Amino acid sequence: LIRELTPSIASFHRWHRMAMTRPPSSLRTGRILPSFRLLSSASASSSPSSFSPLATPADDLRHCRELIRSRDYSAYLVGLLRPPSVSPAYFAVRALDAEAAGSEDSLLSGNAGSLLAVRMRLQWWSDALDAAYGDSAVPAHPVARVLRRERAKIPRRPLERLLDARRDEAETGGRCDSVEDLVRRTEDTEGALLRLHLAACDMEERPGAAEAARHVGIGAGLIAVLQAAPRWLAAKGEVPWPRDIAQHYGLAHADPQTLLPSDNARAAAQELGTLARWHLRKAEELRVEKEAARCLLGGVAARHALDLIEKAEWDLSHQNAGGVPQVIRGPQGEEETMDQSAGHWKVGLKLGWHYFRGRL
Repeated sequence: LIRELTPSIASFHRWHRMAMTRPPSSLRTGRILPSFRLLSSASASSSPSSFSPLATPADDLRHCRELIRSRDYSAYLVGLLRPPSVSPAYFAVRALDAEAAGSEDSLLSGNAGSLLAVRMRLQWWSDALDAAYGDSAVPAHPVARVLRRERAKIPRRPLERLLDARRDEAETGGRCDSVEDLVRRTEDTEGALLRLHLAACDMEERPGAAEAARHVGIGAGLIAVLQAAPRWLAAKGEVPWPRDIAQHYGLAHADPQTLLPSDNARAAAQELGTLARWHLRKAEELRVEKEAARCLLGGVAARHALDLIEKAEWDLSHQNAGGVPQVIRGPQGEEETMDQSAGHWKVGLKLGWHYFRGRL
């Protein structure tokens, strides 16, 4: 973790000096970079036929790590803190979910071609899962091969439910009718990932561990929905919030140009954020065993992201709400792209501290 964060801290200071030399009005020009997996980079998606069957186990695990590094940097940092005995299972499950969830563009486009591609991808991974837990040869894909090697630590049925949840998310375009529907979806995705990690560490049956994973998963999933709002608004002219919330606050037909900074949108974001914080606090109050808490460090990253959103006064168009602006402009107006890891050194240090304490 220290090796990973050292260049990130240096990069952050470099970009911070550059940011301090630009006009204050340009602070709002950067796009929000999602820190969670609900929306993920299309470039990280991999083709099932593009891998060599001669790759070594170390190559396969390296692929899983780099996939998570590009999709969800906070989850990648959590994985670096896991002991070697469970790290491959952690990255294999996260990589499977990243592949199943697909790219941001496929979720946002919503056209028939993209939906068909999503269905084909999910069916391919369902077949790969059958092969990984069966006796037939697994596909020549690093994630499938790591799953085969780690299958004794990873229960199959939760993985199948995770794929079903991703299929439902794709079929509905990521939308939900109510807050209760959204809570169930986050429990079936983020919560399932955490419970699978507990199972890999043989911690799922420990007192309060599964319930804490449920609360952390719901909290993290709700925060991911808040962070995804700017990209959804740019692509679809709407926010990915439950329909009952959008209707209650009059957001369904609002002007996309002024939606997120509006008082109604801030109130809606605060309602979802308050619910997310309640779930994160419930997980803390359970006071699970130290090793179980170390499996649920995603709650620390989620709380950090929520603090940034609250600090921005629930204005999701503010750069601080997403953590780091993706594009930054220098004194002469030049554009350069910031590495995603550059702005995550604070959450990395928090993760290390909470891992050392064994507390959420």
